[in-house]
Amino acid sequence: MAIATGEGTRSAVLLALLAAAAPASAAEVSLTAEVDRTEIGLDETVLLRVRLEAPERPSRWDFPGTPDFEVLVEAPSQERSVSLGGGAGMIVRQTFVIARQLRPTRAGSLTIPPVAAVVMGRRYSTQPIAVRVVAAGAPDGPTAPAGNPGYRGWEKDLSFQVEVDRKEAYLGQQLTAAFWLFTRAEEMVCDAVPPRFDGFWKEDLETPQTFQPQDRLVDGIPTRAYLIQRVALFPTRTGDLTIDPMELPHIRLRLGTRGLLLGGFDDVVTASRRSAPVTIHVKPLPPGAPAGFDPASVGTLALAASATPMRVAAGEPITFRVSITGDGNVRALKIPSLPPFPGVRSFQPTTSDRAERRDRRLIGTRTLETVLVPEREGEVVIEPLDWPYFDPRSGKYQVIHTPEIKVAVVPAAARAAGPTAPGSNPLEARIRPIRSDARLSRRGPPAWQAPWFLALLLAPPLAFLSVAALRRLRGRADGERARRGAARTARRRIAAARRGLARGEGAAGLAELERALVGYASDRLERPAAGLTREELSAELARAGAHPPARRALLRALELVDASRYGAGDAQGEEVLAAAERAIETLEEADWQPDLEVAS
Repeated sequence: MAIATGEGTRSAVLLALLAAAAPASAAEVSLTAEVDRTEIGLDETVLLRVRLEAPERPSRWDFPGTPDFEVLVEAPSQERSVSLGGGAGMIVRQTFVIARQLRPTRAGSLTIPPVAAVVMGRRYSTQPIAVRVVAAGAPDGPTAPAGNPGYRGWEKDLSFQVEVDRKEAYLGQQLTAAFWLFTRAEEMVCDAVPPRFDGFWKEDLETPQTFQPQDRLVDGIPTRAYLIQRVALFPTRTGDLTIDPMELPHIRLRLGTRGLLLGGFDDVVTASRRSAPVTIHVKPLPPGAPAGFDPASVGTLALAASATPMRVAAGEPITFRVSITGDGNVRALKIPSLPPFPGVRSFQPTTSDRAERRDRRLIGTRTLETVLVPEREGEVVIEPLDWPYFDPRSGKYQVIHTPEIKVAVVPAAARAAGPTAPGSNPLEARIRPIRSDARLSRRGPPAWQAPWFLALLLAPPLAFLSVAALRRLRGRADGERARRGAARTARRRIAAARRGLARGEGAAGLAELERALVGYASDRLERPAAGLTREELSAELARAGAHPPARRALLRALELVDASRYGAGDAQGEEVLAAAERAIETLEEADWQPDLEVAS
């Protein structure tokens, strides 16, 4: 006797149970509704689960609408269960569950209206459910429902918080904000709607593409923490600024696996969360700023200056660089520029920025580069540069001084290397002495009188002519092959366009249709036709031997493709496809004999 295994066993056993239990199926119908909690905050959600146990699928569901709740997510599911025992023997029941995630639209005592279902011509209804909604941040906040057997605590453990490294900062000082989702779920995926960060200059530090949990202890309970986003913020105005809430409208959590007869399935729930707003007090910079101070120069910064090379000839360039490095908003820093020098031409400076993430902060470098060209010999002296900035760590203004830089300029004839001392030429060791006693003798007649010289002289042009002739023959063969297969290739592309239009891929289908028509013309003309205007394409087809009806059919099909692509006409997909097929058929009827009169 053969025994089925795997999925075949489950299906066979399930069908046998259903067939055996059909006479004993109970006609009782049970419709219930419950929520995961009856007291929530205004910025939280409640999960409504409607459960129907019945012998067959309901013919209609009735979810009355209410302005007190907004439906965020609806997830239907279906189960089958088999029970044994009792006088009825084996009983098969079907369970239909619809889970709805609801968000309250106002605070107060709200009511979820009854849900109805029609089964076997009879209407069943649930009881209304009262839900108390308190304002966000109210002292008597929501608590977990007592005695609710369906509540497992996952929503209580699910929280979305923002962590900032400081609640008080100076104007322009960097602060870091990290948005964390805390849950005990095994896996999590979500969509995030970031805030506007009004009043801050924002730089992204970390936005994970896949969420990896980190182990945390929250109130002594092991919890998984998922980083949603980490940003560097620079206040652009003083006063109390608010980091607006970030919303997670669709969170999917896998809590584990539920066991069922003949197998199991993942226990996946959905939720939404919003972080609480965070207020940052931004202090103005203290008075007494030094001369030349720019308000954006805030941070722990360092200034460096360099010039290369340090010895040049007159007329040769010198590259002067000034770099500022630190944890401030380097993209907004203003680097001091060089004053003009007599006898030195300077060019427009260029600025480049480089930023990196280090120790969960933004560290960057802004570099200003200028090219200087001295016009006469002497010495170019770059005086020290003074650059003031504000250091938020010390709360004081600082001034950085770069060292004096001197570049030697030698005459243009001497170049930068200077005079060469005797014995210092590095090529001297490689130079061999001239042999004055060597004998020169001629062996045999000159090379051009040798019999092989003529053959060697004629070999290159003969090889060139052979390669040219071979390429011409191969080009003719390829062109003839392309002409013979032009219609077959075009019809294959039209078929691909038809499949794309049937799948709703309008732009891709029309592009493939245009490639079919233009590609056919290119194969027939033996030259690219994609860059030709419609008039030029018609003239080229006429020279190649296509008769007027064929040319008009091709141009008509191309016009319909353009009209459908850009919405300039009422042509439907089938009409455009039919026009393209007619154009190929008509073009195939042409004799394709070049018209000498048109060509001339």
